[in-house]
Amino acid sequence: MAIQPFPVGLPTGIPIDALREQAKELLKSVQAGEAAALHRITPYFRDPAGVTLQRIQLVIARERGFSSWRKLKDFADARDQLVAQRREALEDRRTYNSRKATEQAAVIGPIVQRMANSAGAEDADTTARRCNFCFKRQDQVLKFIVGTNNHICNECVETCTGLVNNDEDKVPGLQQGLHCDFCHKHVREVGTVIAGAGTNICNECVELCVEIITEGTQADSN
Repeated sequence: MAIQPFPVGLPTGIPIDALREQAKELLKSVQAGEAAALHRITPYFRDPAGVTLQRIQLVIARERGFSSWRKLKDFADARDQLVAQRREALEDRRTYNSRKATEQAAVIGPIVQRMANSAGAEDADTTARRCNFCFKRQDQVLKFIVGTNNHICNECVETCTGLVNNDEDKVPGLQQGLHCDFCHKHVREVGTVIAGAGTNICNECVELCVEIITEGTQADSN
């Protein structure tokens, strides 16, 4: 069993409070003149003497692909809301695929849009389906796989395949209570879970997605 973080956004196991603590520790290291810390802030601030906690938070945000700390925080808040919504749906498995799924879709869509906006993928089309991993719209990718309230594009399937094939041990700090949001299997029931920003996918579902994409590509070429 392994847990791998998806390289876009903030995986569910990284709370905003942990990033605040990272910023405080980085600030202390900068003030102490540690070379590694000074190297991290150099692309953003040349004068370490004028660095404040707010500026360090900006460095943390930029390192993770966000334009500002506010954007990162808004993303984390939306991600946590998405996780809570999915957990609520998972608790009622009997109705998840019918009435509950319809209700959740109405809630989850705007949350994913909010996450996309925070990650710099904003646009005026709030109704467009988006990949839950990279937040690209359906019309921006070659292939798009739609699950129950979960979507993934061919590009992210390729990324996930590489992570599944990675032999590294599970990543520390990611919670052990993860489950796949596509098939709902617990992390203990599968070989690997790719932990995305509010959405997780297991190795078995990744393999299924590869098959779907391959079959679709072959059909298109005929």
